[in-house]
Amino acid sequence: MFLSLLYHILASGGSIFYFMVLSQADKMSADVKSDTDIKEKWQGREMISKKIVLIGDFSTGKTSLIRRFVDNQFSDTYLSTIGVKISRKEIALPSATIQGLIWDVEGGTETKPVNKVYLAGADGCIVVADVTRSETIKHIETYTDIIRQASPKVAVMVVLNKVDCLKHDEKEQMKIKISEQYKDASLTSAKSGEGVELMFTALAERIMERQG
Repeated sequence: MFLSLLYHILASGGSIFYFMVLSQADKMSADVKSDTDIKEKWQGREMISKKIVLIGDFSTGKTSLIRRFVDNQFSDTYLSTIGVKISRKEIALPSATIQGLIWDVEGGTETKPVNKVYLAGADGCIVVADVTRSETIKHIETYTDIIRQASPKVAVMVVLNKVDCLKHDEKEQMKIKISEQYKDASLTSAKSGEGVELMFTALAERIMERQG
């Protein structure tokens, strides 16, 4: 309901509501941050809520990665995210089960960078680039800098999506190239599901390691 209203406001050029949008995002961040401190028992195991944020350029497949992970579904239809959408998914680890509060943040552009308010209280962030668009890979460093400024202790993972568009030898070359720049970077395909669950599980493990 809120996002639908926001869409119509933005479409009509209304800027008077900008403060309201930021205030709503602040409230959502505060609510989720308090939620990250909650520990429950789920089937005899400890369950901990953690905020995970996906950011990156527009059309890199952030929404599709989340949809593949949460619902095991994929669609070729491109739907641009307006503001932020939050999904939930349990991630089972040996030590605990994490209730992932997964934030799908609208893609950044040169004229409209990602709003740092969405990163407040994040436990983990995934920077998503598109292997078919070199400019999105070049922008990875920009996003990691934004994350560090907003939340210095957050666990960060770099992901190159849409590897289904590459031939086998191209994929292998990309693995070598990206690993030289970013340790533990992942290659994924929301379309085929390759590497998606592993990506979220690896980030959850990194979050738990950092936070003890």
